Amino acid sequence: MKKTLTAAVMALTLAFSLSACGEDEPAPVTKSERDQATAAALDAAGEGSKVAGVERAEKDDAYAFEVEVVFDNGSELDLELDKDFKVLNPPPKG
Repeated sequence: MKKTLTAAVMALTLAFSLSACGEDEPAPVTKSERDQATAAALDAAGEGSKVAGVERAEKDDAYAFEVEVVFDNGSELDLELDKDFKVLNPPPKG
């Protein structure tokens, strides 16, 4: 009886842990979202930039998407976009 109870508790603990992990993962970025985020980021970053990646933000972030931009000189910039693909932290001009 004790072994059965211990096994049941362990199984429930594992199931709860796995389900909790899955809830925190943001949904994958769709092709349409990736295309819109890329266009907005490239427009904000300007010439000599390319997008290295687009990710959906975590639930508690103040933005919806994060876009990693790489410049021809090797520097990098993470741009944060809202749900309407407006860049919230544009790079400085100049």
